[in-house]
Amino acid sequence: MNNKLRQGLIISTIVTLGLLGQVKEAIAQTLNDKNIDKTEELARVTDNTASAISANFDLDRSSPDVSAVKQFFMG
Repeated sequence: MNNKLRQGLIISTIVTLGLLGQVKEAIAQTLNDKNIDKTEELARVTDNTASAISANFDLDRSSPDVSAVKQFFMG
């Protein structure tokens, strides 16, 4: 193999590995941020769902406690 070609392949490999490392870190950070957002959104959806169930419960029966509905979805 030509010496310049070998050097080019080595340099390309090093650069590619460096870029892949940066991409991996960026993906990990993005996933970490999204997990925080998903947790907050899940809490908001659970709260809204519990409120909707409580508000729309059959009027002939007693309305369920909002905290009990939240516990059902969270637990």
